[in-house]
Amino acid sequence: YEELKAEISALKAENATLKAKIEKLENPMIYNYIDENMPEWFRDDVKWCADNGIILGTGDGLGLDDKDLRICAMVRRAVKLICKLVGVKV
Repeated sequence: YEELKAEISALKAENATLKAKIEKLENPMIYNYIDENMPEWFRDDVKWCADNGIILGTGDGLGLDDKDLRICAMVRRAVKLICKLVGVKV
């Protein structure tokens, strides 16, 4: 009985973890503005992309999710690297 009870508890915990992951996947955080809601470490990258016309918002804001924030960071870093390699000052 105790063994089954422990296994049920473990399965309930795993189920709760999976539910939380599904919730995050089905309802991602959307960042419409470069403000305190956006993770601080992405703000400069997103602002740079917006300032350079790489991302454009709509009347409702930017509409970015976590994946988009990472892409902005990668684009900015890639441009900086290419500029460094060809000797162009950014």
